[in-house]
Amino acid sequence: MNPVKTDKDFKMFSRWSIRRITFIGMLIAISVSFFLVVVQLMPFLSLPSYKISIIGLPIKIAGFIFGPVVGGFVGLVSELISYALVPTYFDKFFILAAVLDGVIPGIISWLFFRLIRFCYGGKFTDGVYAEKIYKLFKKLDKLRLNPIENEKTIEKIEDKIILLNNYRFGSKLHKTSKRNLLNINMIVCLLIILFIIVAVVSYIGFHVDEAVIQRGVIPNRWLLLGIMLSGYVLMMLFIIAARFKLRRQLYLVIVPIVVFSAVLETFNVPILALAEQNSLENGKHVGSIFVYMFQHIVTSPVKIWGNMFIIFFTYQIISPLIYKNHEITY
Repeated sequence: MNPVKTDKDFKMFSRWSIRRITFIGMLIAISVSFFLVVVQLMPFLSLPSYKISIIGLPIKIAGFIFGPVVGGFVGLVSELISYALVPTYFDKFFILAAVLDGVIPGIISWLFFRLIRFCYGGKFTDGVYAEKIYKLFKKLDKLRLNPIENEKTIEKIEDKIILLNNYRFGSKLHKTSKRNLLNINMIVCLLIILFIIVAVVSYIGFHVDEAVIQRGVIPNRWLLLGIMLSGYVLMMLFIIAARFKLRRQLYLVIVPIVVFSAVLETFNVPILALAEQNSLENGKHVGSIFVYMFQHIVTSPVKIWGNMFIIFFTYQIISPLIYKNHEITY
């Protein structure tokens, strides 16, 4: 009997499969083609800040399903192809935003689907029991070389192995693991969002100069903060309510989507604002960055919730197709 091996649980970049390569290519194609179609209908959406929102959904899905490396690759390729086909303003921060659209969902997916699920979903506990049983079997093999002399010790070890197996496969342990996994997902999610809220309040509320705020579209510091944080607060309330209302499997999928939506929006607002400022002011930074951040701040709650539900339902459809026959690899 061998102890459980868990190396594969922590890989951020799994082996390429024919199915995965196909879906990655499809997501890049969807990202670019969807952008081209939308631009034909509404040309103003070719502006990079709007373009990121359009091409971003397939990129986020790629990162969430395939990991940060593939997600970043899909983001980079999609951004470059879309720019080549519809040239507009160009800035390195637009590329960074597109890459982060794939990288951050991939990291969050790994955190929740691999690390947390391994530690609290029963695999870790199962591995601990398996390791103990494995060591006892090895000890038992040595003792059986002199069975008469070690008869009592052998019986004790055999009883211990039976007891550990009962604990390992007991229904109570599995129920506890399932409950713990749900609670840990909720707690980690709330802590991450709370950290974002504290960071935003600390920076905007106490570190940004009043003159900078006054030059923005929303001159009231606390009103600006209220708009910025509304989406995050609603997320926290949703996660708490969903813990007791949603089915287990749905909850375990929606939580990482909520987290990466929150984290991604936190990064994207200043990055896109800085990119727009660089593009429109030729790097001179004459105006306030909060003027450029305003449109992103106002639409943040809508984008966060829209992304959450679109990605959730898309993941529910695509994921089973990708992982079916996943053993066909190069």
